[in-house]
Amino acid sequence: MTPHDALFKGIFSEPRRTAELLRLALPPAVARLIDFTTFKQETSSFTDAALAQRHTDLLFSVRLLVRDLEFSVILEHQSRDDRRMPLRVLDYMTFSWRADPGPRLLPILPVVVHHSAAGWRSPTAFESLFGPDLPPEFLEYLPRFRFALLDLGTLSDEALMQAELSATTRLALSALKHARDTSDLAPLAASWTQLVREVLDEPDSTRALAQIFRYLSLVRGRGDIPILEQIAAPATAEAKMQTIAEYYEEKYMQQGLEKGLAKGLEKGLEKGLQQGIPKGEQKLLLRQLRYRFGELPSATLEKITAADEPLLERWAERLLGARTLEEVFG
Repeated sequence: MTPHDALFKGIFSEPRRTAELLRLALPPAVARLIDFTTFKQETSSFTDAALAQRHTDLLFSVRLLVRDLEFSVILEHQSRDDRRMPLRVLDYMTFSWRADPGPRLLPILPVVVHHSAAGWRSPTAFESLFGPDLPPEFLEYLPRFRFALLDLGTLSDEALMQAELSATTRLALSALKHARDTSDLAPLAASWTQLVREVLDEPDSTRALAQIFRYLSLVRGRGDIPILEQIAAPATAEAKMQTIAEYYEEKYMQQGLEKGLAKGLEKGLEKGLQQGIPKGEQKLLLRQLRYRFGELPSATLEKITAADEPLLERWAERLLGARTLEEVFG
C-alpha cells in the first residue's frame, strides 16, 4: 500500500467524510437524490471461485431518498492517469455483484478521486476503450457507463478551500494534491496551519492529524521538517500528535526494523524448511496478507515462520473471508 492509498483509506473510510467527497465529486442533481445519513462501509475485497482477488479502495452501501432504493458506492483513489481505468472499475463492479447472493443486483455508483500535477486526461466512459471507429449501432450490445471523477489536479486551491467540506477533508485533499508535486510548501503554510487549528475542533482530530502528518513525513524530504513543524504547531502544542521530527525518526527506525525482520524471516523460513514445512506456502501466505492488509507487524511474521503446514492452510482458508488481519489469526 502506498502512502497515498494509506492516507486516502484512513481519512475517507469514515462515512461522513465520504459523504463530503461525493457532494464535491457528483453533479448536484445526482447528489440531491442520495440520503447521505445512510452511508455504511462494506468489505472492499472479493475472491472468486478461482481464488482470484480484487480490492477496491473503499466500498459503501447507501440509500436514495427517492423510493428508498439501496445502492453501492465504489470509491477509488488514483495518483496517476490511467486510460484503462473504466475497465478496472468494471472489474471491481462485477466482483462486487458476484459476491452478492441476493436475487437483485445493487446499482453501483463508481467514483474516482485523482491527484497529479498533470491532471486526468483520459476518458471516463467505458465505451471509449473500443476506439472511435465502432458504429454507434453496436453500442447497444456493449457495456455503457462512466465513472464520476474528482480531479484534484484541476481543482483550484481557492475552490477547495471554499468548498463545503470539513477542515479534515480539506486538509487531507490539499495534502494529496500538493505533497508529491509541490517543490516548496511555504506558500501553503498559512492556509494549512489554519486548517490544523480547525481540525482540532472536529471529532477524531488526533487520529486524522496523525494520519495526515505521517503521510507528509513519508512523501517529503528531511529538509521539510521545519516547515511541517511550523504547520503542525497548533496540534503538537496541545500534544495532539507527535512532532514531525518524531515521525521522521519513526520512519527511519521502521525501515531498519523491516530490514532486520527480513533477515529474521529468511532464517525462520530456512528453519521451517528443515522441519518439513514447504517454504513456498509461507511465502505465498505472506504475499497474500501483504497484498490484502499492507505491511505486516513483526508478531505476524513470527507466527508464520513458526507455523506448521496445517496451521498455514487454516489461515489461508480464513483469509478468503476475513475483513481484518485479526480475523485471519483469531
